[in-house]
Amino acid sequence: MLEIQCQKWGDIGKISCLEKSSGRTELRFDPPQPITPNELPKYENLLSVEVLGLRGRLADLYGQKDVFRAILSD
Repeated sequence: MLEIQCQKWGDIGKISCLEKSSGRTELRFDPPQPITPNELPKYENLLSVEVLGLRGRLADLYGQKDVFRAILSD
């Protein structure tokens, strides 16, 4: 199993290789556990600066929820 960690974001997930029948292997990715509400403030600034960017922050400010959600989902 390979655990992926980021200095900025923390736990990214785990990659494991499972041996199936007949000598076949399967690669599996397990995402990290969701963050708790107490951890949210730690990531809010990173999300607004790195993920949203200027366009996303303006969309949020002006109530353009469709643009805001599209940027977050990317």
